[in-house]
Amino acid sequence: MKGILSKSPQTLTDAIKPIAPTCAKYEWAIALQNGPYREDYHFDEDDPRNLLYLFLDIPNIPNEWIHWFRRGILPEHAEDLICDEWSYYLGYDPDKYSAQNISQQLKNDISPHKELFDFLKENDCIYIMYSDGGLWEAYCKNPLTYNIFMTNWGGKEVESWPWEIPYDPNNFASRYSNTF
Repeated sequence: MKGILSKSPQTLTDAIKPIAPTCAKYEWAIALQNGPYREDYHFDEDDPRNLLYLFLDIPNIPNEWIHWFRRGILPEHAEDLICDEWSYYLGYDPDKYSAQNISQQLKNDISPHKELFDFLKENDCIYIMYSDGGLWEAYCKNPLTYNIFMTNWGGKEVESWPWEIPYDPNNFASRYSNTF
């Protein structure tokens, strides 16, 4: 699957700005190693600034490091989310897809792997990831969204196949060396 690799966005807010209206319509599965929120008050039930209402409560889905969010988390609260050394964002239209179904299909794993890219090839969703070092990647089936990313990120086209096979450092060395 073709994707976009870029060092241009500095933050999640920058990364999603070109597709902000679409992001606002989507629910999101977000995997962050140290998150999801930057501030403790976002979790405090007694604090009026809490964002607990944005969490989706999905039965039988373990909430270990993937958090499922209602519409409204992005773009409005992008700055409130921690951006870790590896961060994954999967956006989907809840009128077409259910979080329960997506979680089952992906075995509650939205890190890059073969099943994820097979899912993205068949379903009109958005997948964004951030890696330590300031590199962003985006994948989507929709050609208009893809072109918006390409135009606004000023990135280069990459293939998803290195993520779909067993890890080989040589595949990633060529992907990230002399990239920009």
